[in-house]
Amino acid sequence: MASKKYKPSEYIDQILIPGIEKIKEVEPFYCFSVISCTIEFLGSFYDNVSFGDYEPELPYKRFKKGLELFENTKYQSVIRDIYYGMRCGFAHSGRPSEKIALTTQAEIKNGDEHLKNIGSKEPNSCTLFVLETFIEDFKKACEVLKKDITNSEKVDSSKAKKTYTTTISNVNGMYSGGTFSQEVHIKNK
Repeated sequence: MASKKYKPSEYIDQILIPGIEKIKEVEPFYCFSVISCTIEFLGSFYDNVSFGDYEPELPYKRFKKGLELFENTKYQSVIRDIYYGMRCGFAHSGRPSEKIALTTQAEIKNGDEHLKNIGSKEPNSCTLFVLETFIEDFKKACEVLKKDITNSEKVDSSKAKKTYTTTISNVNGMYSGGTFSQEVHIKNK
């Protein structure tokens, strides 16, 4: 597979959304992981910190900004649970915390709905996520970002113009994609 570079909107349309749809067909559970970790990607366009740089609290700030792109305002009331319970849960231990419950439309229990607290009150709340609704909300947030990318007053214009490499293949084999405008492997000479 040859290296292919995408502008951010192309990456969303040709890699991210189709990838989520493919994963949904094979193992819906992992869609939650991809989406929850990618919300931070959406928010990263709204600051002027380089993609690869790290600052304390930057991942949370980017995640929060990415979640603000979601049309449903109910997400705002559970940002910390989504970030720490889903995003960090998947990123650091491969599963969400007990504050997050995951299901699909086919498996939802009667009377339950997306973003409903199915636990008791704090500290034992538990937010239910229905995959199909989460995917649709994520797609709408991606559309907001794609529109904002064309407005340099809303996003960091240098990030909006960069490219993303999805796969690099050379004589040493295939390597996973790098961050925007960075190569992940250079052949030893």
